[in-house]
Amino acid sequence: MSAMALQLVIIERDGVINERVPGSVTTPELLNPLAGSLEAIARLNHAGMRVAVSVTHPETGTTDLPIETLNRIHARLQQLLARRGGHLDGLFIHNSATGSPAGNSPVRELLQDIAGRFSIPLEQTAFVSGDPHLLACAQADGATAILVQTGPTHTADLNNLKTAADLMAAADEIIRT
Repeated sequence: MSAMALQLVIIERDGVINERVPGSVTTPELLNPLAGSLEAIARLNHAGMRVAVSVTHPETGTTDLPIETLNRIHARLQQLLARRGGHLDGLFIHNSATGSPAGNSPVRELLQDIAGRFSIPLEQTAFVSGDPHLLACAQADGATAILVQTGPTHTADLNNLKTAADLMAAADEIIRT
């Protein structure tokens, strides 16, 4: 695949951009970027890639995580990125508590929705996550899937997934591709 072929990078936030916390990130102060992750996003931006972040928050809109708080969390992320010359082209929330009316995996539908909003086919999209099961959904639809190893150790069959030590290594791979 040539460098022009990949146009969109979808990145899972928790465990890839920021440290995982018990439960989830529920305040701006709990958003602690992993070393090099913000610089990696800036590198992708400067290479001409569109960058979107996917976040799973089953408690979105509840008293546990009002949308206003989630907006403050992501405003902090954008501010931290701006200091490093980066930005997000989109941020998409996945409420895993809601089912899929079409019977598809809600994660699969989320990825298709993100790519569709940018009018970029999944075949020209990379998905970076710490979860091999999420990546399998992306890979099944033709996206380039890269497993970062900044999260828990995975014993699942990786189904020939590309792996990277962290988001910077994944960004290097995407830019080289």
